[in-house]
Amino acid sequence: MTKTNKLPLISLIAAIFTSTLISSFSTPSEAYTTINRRQAIQRSSIRRGLRTGRISPREYTRLKRHERGIRSYERVARRSGGRLSAAERRVLHRKLDRQSRRITTSKRYY
Repeated sequence: MTKTNKLPLISLIAAIFTSTLISSFSTPSEAYTTINRRQAIQRSSIRRGLRTGRISPREYTRLKRHERGIRSYERVARRSGGRLSAAERRVLHRKLDRQSRRITTSKRYY
């Protein structure tokens, strides 16, 4: 290959590298958005369940207590370094998964 033939290949590789680098920087903010979105969806689901009668007032109180615990964990984790580490994000997602199952079970069996 001559120098002129290598130039398009090099620019293509540079473009791919740059786009990969940029997308890797946007990932943490997407993770925070995902966590916040999940929390908002769960809050509205709990409220809707109470309003429609599918969740009893007692279950509502229990679910809200778990929700406060999740928010408290997130607040403490963010205070420790300003950002969530991968391990803290994993724990937070596990807590949100558990809460989601609790909401579904509460709506199903009341």
